[in-house]
Amino acid sequence: MLVPMMQDTFHTLDDETLGWVCIEPTHRLMLQNGPANNAQLVAQLTQGQHALLLFQVLHQHAGTEVDEFYGWMTYLLTEPQKWAGIAGALRWFGDEAMLQLLNEVVQRLGTPDAVERCVGAPKNLEEDAQLSAAVSRLYARYREIIPATLLRVSTYIRTNPQEFVHFEDDDLLSDEYAGRHYATS
Repeated sequence: MLVPMMQDTFHTLDDETLGWVCIEPTHRLMLQNGPANNAQLVAQLTQGQHALLLFQVLHQHAGTEVDEFYGWMTYLLTEPQKWAGIAGALRWFGDEAMLQLLNEVVQRLGTPDAVERCVGAPKNLEEDAQLSAAVSRLYARYREIIPATLLRVSTYIRTNPQEFVHFEDDDLLSDEYAGRHYATS
């Protein structure tokens, strides 16, 4: 699904907003359709759109606080296909720094009790000072890395707009040309 957009908007959106705007309509449809019907929608995405969607699964849910980050990471660790998809998306965008961080998350949090920890994430951080310190360090690294990730993703989008957007300006020019063309016939 290509997102209709004016070229000046495309070129002036900040990195984070551009990434979200290019996938938000798909995300909205996925929420409306429900999980059972999403496979067909995902199959229609370009490789870049699919990578962007999976990156947004990470970024939109990682949160703005340590406990949200911890809760989402422990949840993703209980969903190996989603985790692998996100890692694949980061590989698609060539983001070695974020991939390394995910590997560190697996090393620190990827233990058999991840499912149990997922349920009580905020409480676990309150009760375990070592865990809290480790997750705080991981989250701080995430916050350090994410601006470069967003730049990398937006650069890919800006370099490959045909995978993400349909420029409405092109329609206007085509209509204008068609009008002049037919007027002179």
